[in-house]
Amino acid sequence: MIDTPEGPLVTDRIIFCVVTNGIPDGIKVGGHDRIWTATGAGLEVFSNNGLSLAVIPIKGEVNIFALTVDGGAYLMGQTRNFGLDS
Repeated sequence: MIDTPEGPLVTDRIIFCVVTNGIPDGIKVGGHDRIWTATGAGLEVFSNNGLSLAVIPIKGEVNIFALTVDGGAYLMGQTRNFGLDS
């Protein structure tokens, strides 16, 4: 760790995963320890060790999302909203 005027900077960083397109926006842990993130490609799903499991393509990107208790999701895109059933 390095002390900076803005506060400590972590230097031993580990890359968890690399998304298909864009920058991850919102990261959530769902059932079965799956990691979900909104990206320029849509909604991407990773295992708990960073292995890409699925890319759910959404035209126009996903800006934010919420997982539902029954395994679905609500997504907010740039131009419209979506609901995914489990």
